[in-house]
Amino acid sequence: MICAAKTVIDNDLDQSITKFLAGDSAVTQDPYPLYKRIRDAGPVYWYRDSIPIIARFADATALFKDSARFLTYRGKERFAPERLSDEDRARVDEIVAFEALQMNEMNGDGHRRVRAAAQRAFLPPRINQFEAQVRGIVNDLLDEMAENDISDFMKFAYRLPLSVVSVFMGMPKADIDTLKELGDDIAAIKPFVGGELSVEKIRKAHLSVQRTQSYVREMVARHRSDAAVRTEFMEALLDAQSGDKLSQDELGGTISILIYASHESSTNMLGNGLHSLLTNRDQWERLVADPSLSDRAVAELLRYNAPVQMMTRRTCETATLSGVDIPEQTRVLILYGSANHDEREFADPDSLDLMRTKANHISFGYGVHVCIGSALARLEGRVAFETLTRRFPDMEIAANPGDLTWNAHPVFRGLKSLPVRLGRDRGRTDMVR
Repeated sequence: MICAAKTVIDNDLDQSITKFLAGDSAVTQDPYPLYKRIRDAGPVYWYRDSIPIIARFADATALFKDSARFLTYRGKERFAPERLSDEDRARVDEIVAFEALQMNEMNGDGHRRVRAAAQRAFLPPRINQFEAQVRGIVNDLLDEMAENDISDFMKFAYRLPLSVVSVFMGMPKADIDTLKELGDDIAAIKPFVGGELSVEKIRKAHLSVQRTQSYVREMVARHRSDAAVRTEFMEALLDAQSGDKLSQDELGGTISILIYASHESSTNMLGNGLHSLLTNRDQWERLVADPSLSDRAVAELLRYNAPVQMMTRRTCETATLSGVDIPEQTRVLILYGSANHDEREFADPDSLDLMRTKANHISFGYGVHVCIGSALARLEGRVAFETLTRRFPDMEIAANPGDLTWNAHPVFRGLKSLPVRLGRDRGRTDMVR
């Protein structure tokens, strides 16, 4: 099928996109100039004349609204299974089967059923009641950081969401570092196109999938048998399973994605956000002067430097975006980071502005697949930034910002390390709000 209004091939742009998708740090350090080139190339840019890239806000949201034709799909192609041994292909099959049990990989009635069951655990009153515990966790972690003149904020950034989810789900605090290691191994196999996944990464991910499944099975069994450790959140999930809304495998997949969504997205939301504030000092000072702006700050920080930079969909039939026909069974790349910087949607999009009146980002997705834990993530961000500015108003990056290294990953944007000097401590703020 010939696609209407198909963009002209740009070999130079294709080469830059190839580097980005392969995790070339020369591009991933700052992908936003590349995003603008893609937006300017047309409403739909055909990478290598075969993969449509959606980089503008209006087209991205229109695509997500059309969940009947644009389906979630990951599949095994990214592993290039034809090059693998029989044993490694079997490992790939197990990884893909594990992913298929997570609601973000489901479509249609199956997705609606699983999401509706899991949503019961994320009722707004339950999230709101959790704020005091989140605030206590934030202050405890900052107490540890304050013991040193210079600390790596990224340790705080990964420990906060995993600490919160461990309390939410009744997991031992001692398991946090192990869960991070397992999550890192699984996240390492999520590039969608570009580059080649090494056999070593596949095997590590497979082992981590097995360990995660074992961990979740043991956790569910513990909660079923011992009401003393069962949290209200887990009670809601177990009720969903016992009511035949979730199968045992679907329950495990739901718990797994909830654990790792907190690890992958919230960690980088916090790190990216603090980096953005401290490198835009006027905005940091604005938040210091009025910490009640923290809700608006979280929204703008998510727009400005999204923790997840892109997602994929696959068409199940021919679909049209901005006059461009996309044939069925076509994999589509949606650039969150680009859509959030679309000058057609946002005034002066490359500037951080906590007073921005329009910050309707798509950093948590959009439509039926919007992140189910987004309310909890926003709570963590609001409490963290509010507490940071109240306790440590003089905080600064303890390095040349230009020397900081971003993860060489096209999907998950985050810093490897963010050394900060906290400065004077005004004391704990557990009781604010």
